[in-house]
Amino acid sequence: YDLENLPCISDLLSRPKHNVKWNVSAENIQQQFEYVRQNSNWGQFKNNIAFLLKHWPDTISLNMVYSVFSAFDLPETIQTFRSLGIKKFNFQPLYHNQSMNVYRMPEPIRQQALLCLTQAVEFHQNSTHPNDQALYPLQGIDQLKLQLQSNSCSGDTISKQDFWNKITWYDQWSSTKFQDLWPHVSKLVDQHLV
Repeated sequence: YDLENLPCISDLLSRPKHNVKWNVSAENIQQQFEYVRQNSNWGQFKNNIAFLLKHWPDTISLNMVYSVFSAFDLPETIQTFRSLGIKKFNFQPLYHNQSMNVYRMPEPIRQQALLCLTQAVEFHQNSTHPNDQALYPLQGIDQLKLQLQSNSCSGDTISKQDFWNKITWYDQWSSTKFQDLWPHVSKLVDQHLV
């Protein structure tokens, strides 16, 4: 949507600013964003965020699903969203798509995900004034860390065949393919899944 030109926007703009909160769902940037959020447009998304921040600064929370699609690019993703003006993040694990669940990956893949998660947390903390850190927490991050640090994966480890079958299904909806957008994840999968 072009948020600025929606028919309901004048109504929202007339409301008291403190009565409006925005929970935006996104966990990727650029072409990865467009792949995961089918039929989306990264440029339009950035325009919408700029519009929201212009009218409702500090009211945007970004809801991010933590999965194979987001885990291994998290430092860059957080940096980009911070550069757009977003400071509040809510993380939730993936529940219904076990093929893309990071917790079902073998230990070396989960350790790489934990490293990316740690780097993202460090960047966010270093980018937030110490007095404001309680105002801008990374909600849900502690639970993600605990799951990644667990000695065993949640459920059976996904097989390489099941993973690539699911990716083939996703690829049919996008002109750009998973292996082109996530070559580093493709390499991890090929090295560590059986």
